[in-house]
Amino acid sequence: MRSKILLPLCVLAVSVSTSFAQLNKYNSFEEMIPRTLKYYHDNQLDSAILLAEYAYKTFPAEEEDAITFLGGLYTRNAQYKKATAIWKAGHEKGYCFGLDNPSYDKYYKENSNFKELARVERNWYQNSHIEHEVVLPSGYDKDKSYPLVFVLHGNSSNMKWAKKSWLSEVMQTEYISVFVQSYAFSNKNKGEYKWKYDDDKTIKELRNIYENVTESFPVDTNKIVFSGMSAGGYLALQLAFDELIPMSGLVVNCPVVPKDISDKAIENFVAQKKRIGLITGENDFAIDNQKRLMEKIDKQGGNTKLIINKDKGHEYVEEFSSLLDDYLEWIIE
Repeated sequence: MRSKILLPLCVLAVSVSTSFAQLNKYNSFEEMIPRTLKYYHDNQLDSAILLAEYAYKTFPAEEEDAITFLGGLYTRNAQYKKATAIWKAGHEKGYCFGLDNPSYDKYYKENSNFKELARVERNWYQNSHIEHEVVLPSGYDKDKSYPLVFVLHGNSSNMKWAKKSWLSEVMQTEYISVFVQSYAFSNKNKGEYKWKYDDDKTIKELRNIYENVTESFPVDTNKIVFSGMSAGGYLALQLAFDELIPMSGLVVNCPVVPKDISDKAIENFVAQKKRIGLITGENDFAIDNQKRLMEKIDKQGGNTKLIINKDKGHEYVEEFSSLLDDYLEWIIE
């Protein structure tokens, strides 16, 4: 399954003179994301908008991603009318963009159209809750204790799809596995969900699941691993470095890296002898931040494993299951 990244206001990034003939070389918006991000970070918003608008018109299967990028780009470029119009069009198709995020306040404080869009999304989320599924290992024995792994799906995904990718022999025979699904959907019609960052409800409900599982099953609480893909990796990193939930270590695939991981948080992570295994592709748009984080942990004497797959991007590699086996055994050895 291909994971998509949705990071409103934080992601987004040729020249306006770039012709559509040049853009024709792209086969998907996913291929365009690194270049879009580059222009965004270089403050070339008109150029980034050109890319996202082209993707919106050209790749209907990735319409949700394109709208998310465009809404953020239009906002940064003070094109508020365009942003609210395209978000409204997305709502009509069942997309959700996290418009209740306080980061939008400085742009839309007095904008009645935006406030209505945010109200709609709050109502959608109000009665939604995080779901989870526990998968027991083969030969499960309630009188034994088992390591535990939590799996957090990527954005525009769900726990059912995550189960198809996070599947390995070690998980099936040695671990109790918990697949977790966000309460925040990104596409109601397709059953796609995304994670809300720095969200009290998400943290509270994850803690409740953690406590329920560790009390209901014979878990070795010294061997608890959090894992995730992309945005799920972001959340796993946040839980670890903010010390929000006890764990032994992390196994993350192509994670988006939180910008606010402090040196002190890394020092504490290392002091607690936690381990982190990271798998990524050399063309992943987040690779610079991934490498930077691992280097910081290494410098403080931490325990890390980093695999960078040649010619790969923001994706699962064919040998992911075997890599996962190696990492899961290493984390708890």
